[in-house]
Amino acid sequence: GKDRAIKIWDFASKHLLHDSKPLYHGIPNCVVLSHDNKYVISGSNNNSIVIWNIEKENLILFEDAHEDEVTHLAITQDNKFFVSASKDKSIKIWDFKTMDLFYTLENAHNDVINSLKLSDDGRFIISGSKDGTILIWDLSNICLLYTSP
Repeated sequence: GKDRAIKIWDFASKHLLHDSKPLYHGIPNCVVLSHDNKYVISGSNNNSIVIWNIEKENLILFEDAHEDEVTHLAITQDNKFFVSASKDKSIKIWDFKTMDLFYTLENAHNDVINSLKLSDDGRFIISGSKDGTILIWDLSNICLLYTSP
């Protein structure tokens, strides 16, 4: 939120489990929890991505991860890759183990990407845009499979 912190709550007990304190100067737009519940990844309005190791309480910061605000994040079930989308119309695929940028889909859409989802098996990226299109990308071959009207 505007306090620039990410908080993890126990839904059942309504207790605060972790509080990241202010992560960075930007405001988080989106967050995703790794499937092993060890990491929180956030994308912000200052174009950055932060990976927070919950157990060790340390951060990895990717300043200028995109050319514009990070709008959405997703992570594969096996925690091998995470994917980010941005107002800059790009989708970036990151290697979660090495924390390196794996591939960039430049101008994936003609306008702001306002939704992003990975298929349960991690094979496909589904993205939606303000331009009215839905695209399906093959993650293993990094190619476009489907475009909606």
